[in-house]
Amino acid sequence: MRTAKVDVPTEDGTADSYLAVPDGGPAPRGAAVPGRVRAAAPVSRKMANRIAERGYAVLAPNPALPRRPGGGHRPGRLEDPEKRGAIFGKIMPLIQALDTAAITRDAEAYLDFFAAQEGVDRARW
Repeated sequence: MRTAKVDVPTEDGTADSYLAVPDGGPAPRGAAVPGRVRAAAPVSRKMANRIAERGYAVLAPNPALPRRPGGGHRPGRLEDPEKRGAIFGKIMPLIQALDTAAITRDAEAYLDFFAAQEGVDRARW
């Protein structure tokens, strides 16, 4: 299986994302798994890997990050209680800025990026 942290360009910025593609030829696009606070978080990676192990290509984008013009915002570790408040102070406005139009634009960008990846079968969805 090939895995990578990838940056997906969107109209509103760049979303850090995680890509998992199984070995053995083009795989059908199986899922675009919404990321948690960070798409590369262990839970998102584990879920994407489990789906890829079953033969499907997976993209796990971070749905909040494209809201920052000029690129994604990598907030840091949430485990640090002293930094958690500041981190959520930065993340929550990004999440609250999501609306139907923004989500639709981002979804189209994620799917276009996903379809262009090596090892992803463009004919099967």
